[in-house]
Amino acid sequence: MNKVIMVGNLVNNPSHCILETGVKISKFRLAVDNGKKSTVFINVTVFDKLAELVMDFLQKGSKVLIDGRLEYRQIEKDGVYKEYYDIVANNVQFLQRLKEKNNTEVVETKQVIDKCNQVDFNYLTESPE
Repeated sequence: MNKVIMVGNLVNNPSHCILETGVKISKFRLAVDNGKKSTVFINVTVFDKLAELVMDFLQKGSKVLIDGRLEYRQIEKDGVYKEYYDIVANNVQFLQRLKEKNNTEVVETKQVIDKCNQVDFNYLTESPE
């Protein structure tokens, strides 16, 4: 079983792109307190409708709970291989009162669930920021 659940805060504003196939992708970095006076930073990727909602409602500092799976990838650049672990989230719970981009307050905290059964990692051509 490959299941990851983490609570943390966004380190950066989510980035967004649309593949030629029309698949929407949003990526962000999550800071998670590991309880030992240190922080773990992990890259998170979401797809399609969930990616749209992340872009619409989350920003740097937003507190979220993510539920997903761990993905391994290896990137070769100039003969040097780098290894990365990312979380592909299929559930994101927004854990605080949210604001849309136009700063209109959303009355209730949103919970968004999107199952991503087929994930294509061919778009990963450069190392994460």
